Amino acid sequence: MGRTAAVVGVPETVSWGREKEGDLMELTTREWWGIVHGMGLGALFLLAFVAAGVGSLVLGLFTALVTALAEASQTVKGWLEFWAPVGPLSGKTTLAVAAWALAWAGLHRRLRGREVSVSRAFTLAAVLVGVGVLLTFPPIFQLLAPAE
Repeated sequence: MGRTAAVVGVPETVSWGREKEGDLMELTTREWWGIVHGMGLGALFLLAFVAAGVGSLVLGLFTALVTALAEASQTVKGWLEFWAPVGPLSGKTTLAVAAWALAWAGLHRRLRGREVSVSRAFTLAAVLVGVGVLLTFPPIFQLLAPAE
């Protein structure tokens, strides 16, 4: 277990600060990348997970509500038909992806510079995805369909 071989051209430590004043900090390359991924990229991925939950919920809502309306109204069905071979599903998925992108941008703007609880964010994302998935099942969305 031991030492791994050094990669050519990659320093084993990263240093920054003011050496003259004794404020020099030294980290291993692995520690440095842990900080970069944890603080910078981790926040973006966390927001992406929550935004994916929003996108899933929007897809579920469109599937449940719009399917019920599309069965009752040909106008709604035609409005969601972005590509004829796919039918109204093309509109539902396109609008869900747009909701995901807007949610990601909105969350980034609103939460930039704030501390966010990872467990709360993942719990929220899981709940949103769960509700969104449930709403895409026929036994659920058929409950909202008008009686024949």
